[in-house]
Order: sequence, then C-alpha cells, then structure tokens
Amino acid sequence: MPDIIAGMDNLAYHSLLIGYYCLIVPSEVKLGPPPISLKELSKNRLSFLDHRWCPPTQDQLQKEICRNNHSLDLAYVNNIATARAMVKARLGWGIWANFVSDPNDLDLKELPLSTKIVPDYGVAILKQGSPQAARQFVSWLEKTGLPG
Repeated sequence: MPDIIAGMDNLAYHSLLIGYYCLIVPSEVKLGPPPISLKELSKNRLSFLDHRWCPPTQDQLQKEICRNNHSLDLAYVNNIATARAMVKARLGWGIWANFVSDPNDLDLKELPLSTKIVPDYGVAILKQGSPQAARQFVSWLEKTGLPG
C-alpha cells in the first residue's frame, strides 16, 4: 500500500487495485441499504485488526469508526483469517477491503461502508537497481491486472 512505503525514497509504487472497505456480516443479517453508515456499527461486536498488523488505511478507518460511535464492543485480531472465522462463528462483524473476501463464500456478505478511506494495493520495487525480472513482473501485473 502506498501509505506503508511513504517516505521510502528508493521505492517506486505501482498501484494494481483500488477497492473499498466493507462491513462483513453473516448472510442472514439484515441492515439498511449500502453504503452502511459508520454510526450504525455499534449494533454488534466488531472485529478490528490490531493496528500493528493492519494496513494504515484500515487503522485510519477503525479510528474513524471509534470517533463515530461512543459505545463499541470490540474484539481485536491479528489477521483476516481470524476475523473471517469470528464472523462465521457469529462472534462479531468484520471490516476489510472488498477484494479480500472470497466471492464464493455464501455464508458471508459484504456491505460497502460509507467512508472516503480506500484501500490501494500494489507492488513496490527499487527505483534504481531493480532486476529486470522484477520490472518485467510489475509490467505484466499492470497489463493483466488483479482480480477485483
């Protein structure tokens, strides 16, 4: 993510996928039409990614959610797999980028969140001294794109 490498002058960032953040809930949960307001998120326990393990934009979003809700029931996890397991076990709702969810998982649904914070995933390589194979790989990724 570009915010992860900010300040590293020797790296060139190539954006591959810009998405949006979603509330992930069991498929039977009924909520108003998306996008879901951040103020609605105090209705159930949320699984936040630990700030030491999540992308800076997700940490920023989690802080924005806290500012918009004075009373939250939070659980913290170290990775998306654990957050997904918690949602599947009905132990809370998850929050992550739309392209992280498995589109074939019919047990969960993703509801876009009402936020201007967006995840931008890509690849960074050295500006100078990158092997030709790395530059060719980045070029191939930019041409073919990532599924999203």
